[in-house]
Amino acid sequence: MHQELHIVVAVKDGFGVGLYQVARWAAQVGYKLAIRENVTGNVFFELSRSTNQVKH
Repeated sequence: MHQELHIVVAVKDGFGVGLYQVARWAAQVGYKLAIRENVTGNVFFELSRSTNQVKH
């Protein structure tokens, strides 16, 4: 499962907005932040080079 962070993630402890912002910052410098796996108690992220052109 790979889910890119294009929206604010709804969470009760407040990390969703931060993850969205990190994904946007990563995209600005040519990277992609995605949720690699999301199971109860364990969320894994993947940061990789984007195949898309960097937009400034």
